[in-house]
Amino acid sequence: MLTYFLLFAAFLLLAVRFLKLLRLKRRNLSNAEIDQHLHALLNEKRDSP
Repeated sequence: MLTYFLLFAAFLLLAVRFLKLLRLKRRNLSNAEIDQHLHALLNEKRDSP
């Protein structure tokens, strides 16, 4: 049961990230701008405790 919950949580997290990327693409940002945004998100996650 716990395994299914963890799999569902991982899938949900991936789906949310995919939708965020899709939304960025829809705004017609260049690949460099999307990369810059993703690096900023990663740095925020790394800096937060």
